[in-house]
Amino acid sequence: MACLLRTSLNICRASASYQISLLGKARPLSSLANLRIDEPTPNQSRLLASTLKATPLGLLSKVQSFSTTSAVRASGVPDQHDHSKIWTLERLLSIALMPVVPLGVMYPNILFDLIMSVAIVMHVHWGVEAVVVDYVRPIIFGKLIPKLSLGLVYVFSVVLLLGLLNLSFRGQGIGNSVNTIWSM
Repeated sequence: MACLLRTSLNICRASASYQISLLGKARPLSSLANLRIDEPTPNQSRLLASTLKATPLGLLSKVQSFSTTSAVRASGVPDQHDHSKIWTLERLLSIALMPVVPLGVMYPNILFDLIMSVAIVMHVHWGVEAVVVDYVRPIIFGKLIPKLSLGLVYVFSVVLLLGLLNLSFRGQGIGNSVNTIWSM
């Protein structure tokens, strides 16, 4: 068993330091076990050094540069609808919604209804605004349609906020409305 282990280790060492073609020749395993890999011949060391030379891949010329700074248009003017700063606020608001919504449904009152109204409208507004800015571009639709679409997003957000506030002040509230729907 020890002989097999020693032979397999020597084969692995030989294949790591010599070319595979040296092992491809038909010779008995006993001759490979006696092969000294500590001192390769000068011809073999030159052959090994030539196979280990690094060749440049030329990838650097194909990689495009990128930047983590704010977006800049081709004209050199910074983009007005850069969502990189709002992204952090959107994540914080999403995290804040996780405890607020269940608390507002479990303990319905005017305070939780107001917090949920404002937070839900902000969350929806930022999400829809990002979609409109990303997909309704002036280069595709012209200058008028993106401005109208963004204006409609603001109108939608105001109507949504007024509806939720109306439900909170004049109706039974958001938390009670959810509980009523669930009880049906």
